[in-house]
Amino acid sequence: MVGLALPTVSFVVLLVLVASPGTASAAGAPRARRAWRRCWSSSPGCSGSEGERGPCAGASDGVTRQDGAPQHPAPGGGFRAKLGRMSVDTPRRIVLLRHAKAEWSDESDHERPLADRGRKDAPVAGRWLAGAGVTPELTLCSTATRTRETWKLVVSELPQRPKTVYDERLYEASLGELIAILNETSDEVSDLVVVGHNPGVHALADALAGEADGDLLARMNRSGFPTSAVAVLTFTGSWKSVEHGVGRLVAFWSPHA
Repeated sequence: MVGLALPTVSFVVLLVLVASPGTASAAGAPRARRAWRRCWSSSPGCSGSEGERGPCAGASDGVTRQDGAPQHPAPGGGFRAKLGRMSVDTPRRIVLLRHAKAEWSDESDHERPLADRGRKDAPVAGRWLAGAGVTPELTLCSTATRTRETWKLVVSELPQRPKTVYDERLYEASLGELIAILNETSDEVSDLVVVGHNPGVHALADALAGEADGDLLARMNRSGFPTSAVAVLTFTGSWKSVEHGVGRLVAFWSPHA
């Protein structure tokens, strides 16, 4: 009988130790491990049942390292594979906008400001973009005065302002240089606006348009892509895959068509 009582006593003692609120080190470690498992199982690529919840859901559980910094498990190969599939399958949109009408002046070509007509046309282009549902995450704009002024007037008509990068390479860029700049775009971007100049903008729209809705391509080429004109092209894949014929011309607009 004595021999049978000993395990029972040991069990009771162990139960008290685990349940006692005063044993922080004994109770805290299992909580930390459980939080870590929740964090890991909710990361992309995890085979756990919560794998669809997104990265590091357990971060909100307050699990920290000894130095006080939050623990964020590094995503595995499954996350990278998923990101690769997203790049291949993601529909994207390129919006090409030529600057509005500029003044002819004694200033250098780079510093030419907008003419009165250009200041009237640019907001109209912005309203057309807003009506077409264009909500870019990123705008690449030439550093020339006329392109900067054009974009300032256009973006004021959009429902939200995207991040804007003024890139001096867009001024006088060749077709090949423009495609190379597009190839540098992060795959986190779905909708991109490029504000530039002719002949580059027209050449880029024509080169990328492997297909077109209706007679849009013929209309665009007959027009010569006038000031304040907009071409919208769609394609599927990574920005690194942008090349001749990759896109479809789905819209072309100009204020005086």
